[in-house]
Amino acid sequence: VKFELFGMFGLKTLKHVLLVVATCVAAMVGLRFLTGRPCSEVPQCASFEHGMSRQYHGYLAMGLSALLTREISALLATYFEASGMLLPLSRVRDACFGPFLLCLVLLVLTVSQAVLASAESINLLHTTLEEGRPVSTIRYAEWLISTPLLLALSGHCALKRPLQEITKPIVVTEVYIVISWAALLVSAAALRCALAVAAFMGYGWATGGMLGWVLEFLRDSPSNAVCCKLRISSVATLIVLFAVYRINYLFAIFRIIDPQMEQITYAVLGFCCKVSMSMIFTAIRVMENRHEMSILTGRVHGMGAAFMSLLRGNFDLVIPCSADPNGICQLPVISEGDTHELEQCLGRPISGSSFNELLAGVLQKQRFGA
Repeated sequence: VKFELFGMFGLKTLKHVLLVVATCVAAMVGLRFLTGRPCSEVPQCASFEHGMSRQYHGYLAMGLSALLTREISALLATYFEASGMLLPLSRVRDACFGPFLLCLVLLVLTVSQAVLASAESINLLHTTLEEGRPVSTIRYAEWLISTPLLLALSGHCALKRPLQEITKPIVVTEVYIVISWAALLVSAAALRCALAVAAFMGYGWATGGMLGWVLEFLRDSPSNAVCCKLRISSVATLIVLFAVYRINYLFAIFRIIDPQMEQITYAVLGFCCKVSMSMIFTAIRVMENRHEMSILTGRVHGMGAAFMSLLRGNFDLVIPCSADPNGICQLPVISEGDTHELEQCLGRPISGSSFNELLAGVLQKQRFGA
C-alpha cells in the first residue's frame, strides 16, 4: 500500500516537475532568439506609441477603482459577519477567500490600467527592431498575476474543486502567456509561428482542464445544488473571454489589426472579464444567503409547529395574541387559531378585543394582568 501511494504521489509530482522543466527550457530557448528592445529606443515604435490614445485607460482605472471599493467593503462585511458568529477559523477563511481573490484581481487590473494611462508607460513597452510594433509587456505581466487568481476563483471558490485539481490548468496558462509574449518579440517567422502554435495548444490544454472541473463538479454535486448554473457560468465566461483574447492575439501577430485597436480590445476585454466575474460572484453570494435564510425559516417554522402541537396537547383552545408591558393581551383583528371556536363558546365576537375583557371577574383580571 505504501508503495502504491508513493507511486501515485511520485507520478503526480513527476508530471509537474516535467512541466516546469519544459517551461524553463522553452523560456531559455525563447530568450536566446528574443530580439525585443524597449520601445523608446526604436523610433518607429515610439511614434506608434505617441500616436496612441491613453485616455481610455484612465477611465477604466476609475471605474475599476469604484468596483474595487465595493468589493473591499463586501469582503470586510463578510469577515466581520463570519467573525461575529464565532465560526471556526477555517469557516471564516473559506467565507473570505473568494472575495479576497476578487479584490486582488481588481487591484492588479486597476494598477495596470493606471500605469498604462501615464506617459511613462512607454518604458514598459517592447518591440522588435525590424517591425517597430509596440508590445505591452505590463499587460502580459498583469495577466501572469490576475489570470491564476481568476482560475482559482472559478475553479476553487465557485466549483469547490481542490487546489491540487486546479493547479495544472493554472500552470499551463502561465506558460502559454509567457510564450505568447515571446512570440511577439522574435524576428524569425518560423520561430514566431511555432511559438504561436504552442501558445494555442496551451490554451486548448488549459481549456480542457477547466471543462474537466465542470464535469467533476456536476458529478459530485447533488441535483438541487445552490446556484449550480451560476457557478458553471463563471468557468464558461472565462473560457469564452480567453477565446476572444486568443482571436485578438492572432489578429495582432499577423498584423490584421493596428496596435491601437489591439490595445483597446485587450483593455475592454479585461474590464468586461473582471466586471462579469464580480457580478457572478455577487449573485452567488446573494443566492447562498437566500438559501441559508430559507433553511433557517424552515427550521423556525418547524419549531413553531412542534410548539403548537405541544400546546394543543395541554389546552382545549389556542389563540395567538400580543401582550404589552401593562399586562393587556390583545387578540388579533383577523381570526387566527381557535378564535372561531372561542366565539361560539362565548356567544360574542372577540376579534380585535383584549383577552382581559373576556375574563369573568375583577380578581381574574388582576391575576391575569399580574
